[in-house]
Amino acid sequence: MKKTNFLLSLIPYPLSLNKGQMAIMLVLTSLLFILIMIPVIETYVKNEAKWSVAERKKTTAFHLAEAGIDRAMWQLREDSANYDRILLGQALTGYNNDKNYT
Repeated sequence: MKKTNFLLSLIPYPLSLNKGQMAIMLVLTSLLFILIMIPVIETYVKNEAKWSVAERKKTTAFHLAEAGIDRAMWQLREDSANYDRILLGQALTGYNNDKNYT
């Protein structure tokens, strides 16, 4: 008589049938994951575009403010009379909305 393993005799079907069921479940699970992730990725891409535009505007505003500070420092160093006028509360010529720039 052949010796058979007791545990193998309890399995009603051959192991090859279980492999096919496992592959189908893996494919279905993968498809479900992809179907869930597509809207999530789309939302993230839309938000990323909004965040990029906002960041660009903030950077531009910062650079313009920094340029204004540099221009003011240059005006104060250019002529000591400008510094005295600012201390007296007077505006500099061309910087009190009295000149149109194009």
